Amino acid sequence: MTLVEMLVSIAILSVMILAFSSIMVQSQQFVTLAQSSRRSHATAASIGRVVRRDLRRASQNGFLAIISDDGNPLMILTAAGVAYSITDGGAQSTGTGSLICYGSCSNNAPNASGSILWRPAYILAGAGTPETDDVLAYDLSELQSNVNVTARTIIDRIKEKCPTDLAVPPEKLEHIEGLWQVLAHGCKHLSIMWTDGTTSTTGSDTGNLNWYGIGYNNNGTSYVNRSSIAGIEDPNESTGSNYYALWTHEDQSNWPQAVKVRFQLQNNDLPKNAFGERAFDFEVICNIGQ
Repeated sequence: MTLVEMLVSIAILSVMILAFSSIMVQSQQFVTLAQSSRRSHATAASIGRVVRRDLRRASQNGFLAIISDDGNPLMILTAAGVAYSITDGGAQSTGTGSLICYGSCSNNAPNASGSILWRPAYILAGAGTPETDDVLAYDLSELQSNVNVTARTIIDRIKEKCPTDLAVPPEKLEHIEGLWQVLAHGCKHLSIMWTDGTTSTTGSDTGNLNWYGIGYNNNGTSYVNRSSIAGIEDPNESTGSNYYALWTHEDQSNWPQAVKVRFQLQNNDLPKNAFGERAFDFEVICNIGQ
């Protein structure tokens, strides 16, 4: 073998090694992305099952509220049936109903990104019951006797209990004690909207369902879409980026036909989209009480 032939052979071998290495790197990136995507979709599927279960359990003998303070959505609904406390230290407090909430708060764990999807369930254990983190001294009969006043009182109590931040993964004992409220972390752009089943008759949205409540645009900015249906939205509290919609058992004919919960789950293995984010977009749509 001459020197020229040896150099040519080495060059060809180098090209083949570089090509093979590039294929291996791309294959590894594809496998990593596929595994990461599968985890994100599995998390979203689990969230979807929880949301659908809760909305199907929603009792129109209580109330449903979708509210927002400065664009931060919160949904509170009543669910009938025996419920057990998980924070009462083994006392096994029970109630004939519960309040299920959805919202978001910041994640103050070191190096954490995104928000926490927050889902606590509060037990309606009846008047005079000692309250704990997830036990409230109310019951469904109180809601039915003076529903508007009691519902708003409970909503204010829930808003007081809403955490401003949690830590996932936890580093302190008090952070562990708050994990019962966590549904997912790495969540962004939570929106909660409802529809009465009517469809749009204007422009490109013709035939599409009308959705009201707190949403977000593709660029990540939140917006509020108010309805013109009387008796649902409080005009005094539904101003600017604030929103307040309340349904009670006093008029069960105007309850939403369905609720849509939309959110993003961050995934650092994804390439950045047009808005510089690495996230999957998911939504869950479910009929109320079905």
